[in-house]
Amino acid sequence: MKKVNKKTFDLAIKQSFLEHAPILPDIFITGEEVFGRYVTTRGITKYHDIYFSEDFGKELKSRLSEDILKRYKKGNGNELISKFFSVASSSRFAVSNFTTNENGVIKYINSYKGEKIEKIEFEHGLPIQNVEGTPPQLDVWFKTSVDHFVEVKCHEIFDTHKIEFRTSYSNNCIFKEIQNHYKLDRSKIVERRTNNERVNTFFSFPREAFGIRTKTNHFDLKQFICHLMGIVSNTEKKATKEFCYLFYHLDNREFDSIYEELNAEIEEVKTSFSWFFEKYNIKFHVIFNNRFSTLHTHVNQMEH
Repeated sequence: MKKVNKKTFDLAIKQSFLEHAPILPDIFITGEEVFGRYVTTRGITKYHDIYFSEDFGKELKSRLSEDILKRYKKGNGNELISKFFSVASSSRFAVSNFTTNENGVIKYINSYKGEKIEKIEFEHGLPIQNVEGTPPQLDVWFKTSVDHFVEVKCHEIFDTHKIEFRTSYSNNCIFKEIQNHYKLDRSKIVERRTNNERVNTFFSFPREAFGIRTKTNHFDLKQFICHLMGIVSNTEKKATKEFCYLFYHLDNREFDSIYEELNAEIEEVKTSFSWFFEKYNIKFHVIFNNRFSTLHTHVNQMEH
């Protein structure tokens, strides 16, 4: 059996675009000439054929409405420098799912499951009280009769995810609550040196400490916990909150086992954190969409 990994996943997505799958709502490519870009990562610049070219990237940016462009420029991820133009970009997948194409311009959707959207933002920050550093960001937030928080994933399911929290998290009451519930052992401290030689200290935990016993590691549990803390920190306890993970589902049988493993992890996460969802009135669910296209056309068939 052919080994699958992040690169083979990216190449399969690229091939789907060449076979006329959309790259944004009602936007398609015509051939290989739109690919190829130099990307700098950790100070090293390399040419990648799984990125859209600089020229085609400019064309895609020109299709985004001004309010979407402003939001990404305000965010902390610098997504529009290069990440947005990866074939497997989760930020472009987020835009694709929560926008429509109106006469060639990509604009925010204005309703969700029959309800009017009062406000919507990409790259929505959620500061956590007494915790230093960049606050967690949800890919999408929007308001209907309730607050909706959406984390979007594409090829990130192939990354390795450590569970490390800055030691400053111990100053936060929600983290203390999580710590007490799982009886976390905070004795393992790791140090990480930044580019400016500053040393940061982190608590390090195994996945088993949170009741997750699957052997695979596709689901970013640490980020998930930070998102939970951010949601609770920025909403009323009694208010209903919808928290959704939206995954790109590549319709290619080569990757079926990866999605099976991911699903098994998600089920354990749901069970392990059910107490937290109930206490803070969080409705947690997972959706898979198989196209870089407006979500409402696929949500019913692929909701998990």
